[in-house]
Parts: sequence; structure tokens; C-alpha cells
Amino acid sequence: GRVYSLQIALVNAAREGARYCALYPSAPTNLSTRVSEELGTYASALSAAPTCTVSFDPTNPANPRFAVVSLAASFVPVTPLVGSIAGGPLAISASATMPV
Repeated sequence: GRVYSLQIALVNAAREGARYCALYPSAPTNLSTRVSEELGTYASALSAAPTCTVSFDPTNPANPRFAVVSLAASFVPVTPLVGSIAGGPLAISASATMPV
């Protein structure tokens, strides 16, 4: 349940980060803050800083630019049984794309 909850929080935070990058594609300076606020108590699970990439899609002239945010987190099981089955921390990631 905790892994699923973290995955949902990551997806929501990635979506919020992508929305923020779509609004401010030239200088998303507060991206880490926006993502951390969305993650709430899970913000400490991030294993790397959020990244924002603004890309160009020449095949789609209606929406040629997209903001993509990728997040990565590490889940550490609390109980020894789950830890022995999982073999240590689990890497969880999420990404979201928003048109600019």
C-alpha cells in the first residue's frame, strides 16, 4: 500500500511539475519547490532533483512544444520481511508531459 501511495504521489507531482514548466518554459526556477509541495511527506523519498525538458515535436504542428518532467524516488520497506523479499530499496519513477 505504501509503494502504491508513493507512486500516486510521484505521478501527481510530475503532472504538477510539467504544468509549471509549461507555464514557465524558459526559466522553471521553482520546479523543485512545486514538486516538493505536491509530494508533501514523500518529498524526502526523491532520489534526484526534478528535471524539466522542453522538447519540439515536428510531426505535430498543432502542439509542437512539450514540457516533460521526470521524477525518481527510492522506497525503503519498513518491515524486515518485505525488505528481504524486495532486496532493499525499490526505485520508483514517474514522468508527465504537458503541451507548452
